Amino acid sequence: EFYSPQQAIVIEEVDNYTFKIHINLQENRIISVQRLKTNGYANGVNGNKIEKLKEKYRKFMK
Repeated sequence: EFYSPQQAIVIEEVDNYTFKIHINLQENRIISVQRLKTNGYANGVNGNKIEKLKEKYRKFMK
């Protein structure tokens, strides 16, 4: 979605949810994770899905 040498914004779908992940590439940290929308039918998003998404990007940044 967006990239600069210092930061990136990535849009990712997990199950029926669309998330925006804002990453600081210099500090190797996630700035924020925001749920953008629900795609079709889905129950409420739980913290476990968000934590799995964060962990995926933490592993990528190592």
